[in-house]
Amino acid sequence: MMIITHILAGEPIHVVLFLAYSVTVVIVIERLWHAIRSRGSLSPYLSPAYPTQPNNPYYRLTTALSEQSTEPARSEWARFHIATIVGEYDRGLWILSSIGTLAPMLGLLGTVTGLMTCFHDLQSTQLGMTALSTGIWEAMSTTVFGLIVGIIAIFMHRVLDRRVHHIATQLDVLLSYLNAT
Repeated sequence: MMIITHILAGEPIHVVLFLAYSVTVVIVIERLWHAIRSRGSLSPYLSPAYPTQPNNPYYRLTTALSEQSTEPARSEWARFHIATIVGEYDRGLWILSSIGTLAPMLGLLGTVTGLMTCFHDLQSTQLGMTALSTGIWEAMSTTVFGLIVGIIAIFMHRVLDRRVHHIATQLDVLLSYLNAT
């Protein structure tokens, strides 16, 4: 609750961390929606009668390959198409990685500046221990908020990045299967 008070008060580090958290949530929801929309497993597509789902990356690859006539063109086109599909799944993940790295540092920066302000106020006035402990608590809340944002961003980056690598591997297996037939 105190973090919301800091954000509404316009404390710069809290505002930046809140924006980073918001961007993280938006990217995660969009990437999960993209993964759900184009969900699929490789095994049904190895059979001759695979279902036609235009959003499915395996269907898109096999359709693109069927349009190429010569073997060198097929292989080159397939590699290009796999890179395009993987790029679609990989979109935005670098932002999650960056937020996951920077958010804890921003939280620590907010804590240090908050403690500096607290000790400056303590030196210039005769603040009691209650005011000092409140100032320290408010400064430490910035680190907690930064760590929460960073942990969420890094965890979701790992989950989504693993999905991208899984799809890339499945597309390579499918390409090998199609080249063998």
